[in-house]
Amino acid sequence: MLDLSERLDGKPLGKQIKDNEKAFVELTKEHYMIVSFKQDRGQFAVCLLQQGINDNNVASAYEKYSVGDEVDVRVMGGKSDGGLKLTMPK
Repeated sequence: MLDLSERLDGKPLGKQIKDNEKAFVELTKEHYMIVSFKQDRGQFAVCLLQQGINDNNVASAYEKYSVGDEVDVRVMGGKSDGGLKLTMPK
């Protein structure tokens, strides 16, 4: 039997991740980019260009970005203490 009486206290675990951040494109491939964050150039993230499973506009998104571009990204998850983050273009 599952006990649903326990509730979370609502406190975030560790450092809270920002929703939107500025980043620089370091590498671009057909379905993803590697970006570094403007506030910490040593922090990297994978930035997915495919918005959904049936998204066919990946080629146009790939052509939109080039190495060195500054982009706005939305942080979807990942470690905030130096690990790799997962992002998507805003």
